[in-house]
Amino acid sequence: MDNNIIETDFEKLLEFRASKNLPIFGSDYNTTDAKLYIQAENSIVLSCIVSKNNSKFKSILKYLNKPIRMDSLMLESHNFGDSTSWSSTDNSLFVFKPYDGYKLIVTSIVARMPIDVNLEVNPITFKVYLSLDGVTPVDENTPPCIIETYRSIKDLVNISNSTLVVIDEVTNLSNTKMLEIKFRYADSDLSNSSKLTLNSSLNERVDVMLENNTPVLDSNGNALEEACYSIFNTKRVYDF
Repeated sequence: MDNNIIETDFEKLLEFRASKNLPIFGSDYNTTDAKLYIQAENSIVLSCIVSKNNSKFKSILKYLNKPIRMDSLMLESHNFGDSTSWSSTDNSLFVFKPYDGYKLIVTSIVARMPIDVNLEVNPITFKVYLSLDGVTPVDENTPPCIIETYRSIKDLVNISNSTLVVIDEVTNLSNTKMLEIKFRYADSDLSNSSKLTLNSSLNERVDVMLENNTPVLDSNGNALEEACYSIFNTKRVYDF
């Protein structure tokens, strides 16, 4: 037997494939079984034999012997300083989740807002809902696995452990200085894996909301001159 080939079982092969977002290859082993392969790392190949009548095997047939397409997406939240951009003007909730059939590998989330934003009187909260066991989908009884509330710019810096960037006023772009801070979830924007991956099959999502469900204001209690929003940098890939 080739020392570079590691035999495993079907479920473990699929679990490893999904965690690394790798392509899966297959061929006939005999009249009733198929042999599957995944190129892991360091020239190691994982392999298994599975019955062609296995229902899960049938569900992945359309993905066999095809490259994994990974689309880079930059998705933007609504403006937390303007309730007319919300789905309902009295509900600040923004829900970030993948479309059916896909998962989103989050490489980073960027928070961008005017320098004079006042979060002290209207804090912003991020809630991350993930399957508790990686099998059971999130439902109305699933508690968030992460809750982070930011009541100041200092909170954003301390909790994210990231560098705060100040963007100067730019003609025809912004009328005031803007703050930007990045929460990183992957080693790089090119990574195929992340500490935060949302699976549509598990109903996973991120909720972002303001405590008072009213637009966030500046330090003088006035409407913000520029938008206050988040950018989700992601990679989209099939969820199977």
